[in-house]
Amino acid sequence: RVARDIHGANGILDEYPIMRHMANLESVKTYEGTHDIHNLIIGRHITGIQAFTREA
Repeated sequence: RVARDIHGANGILDEYPIMRHMANLESVKTYEGTHDIHNLIIGRHITGIQAFTREA
């Protein structure tokens, strides 16, 4: 967001390093899973309480 605010349209073009770096970071985050799902899994591991269940 800061890149877009500072660089305007150039902050969202993949021709510039700033956007390539952001796209790389976003792909890592997407690959690893969402932050919320990680929180649910870690919470289950710590407490033993299942936060989500599969419908039967």
